[in-house]
Amino acid sequence: MINLSNYITGKETDHIKIAKKIIIWINNNIEYGYHYSNSSGYNPKKSRGALETYQNKKGVCRDFSEIMVTTFKPFENINIEHNYNGYLSHLYIQ
Repeated sequence: MINLSNYITGKETDHIKIAKKIIIWINNNIEYGYHYSNSSGYNPKKSRGALETYQNKKGVCRDFSEIMVTTFKPFENINIEHNYNGYLSHLYIQ
């Protein structure tokens, strides 16, 4: 996944531009659909993980969150984390 991060961002060093490039790449390359959730229902604690989401090119909010957090890991001083809203059953990053 580090190779993916480097591929997406190139030699960019500006944190805002890095974030924009990663977000744009994910939005353009990973298809979102609630129907991609597991058959037993929505379970944000059971993620496919970043690699499987990348390979399948599809997922739900938890999968988008996983790939987003993973692609940001190689960049120091850019801190993002998962958050879970139990009321809405939604996993997101901030």
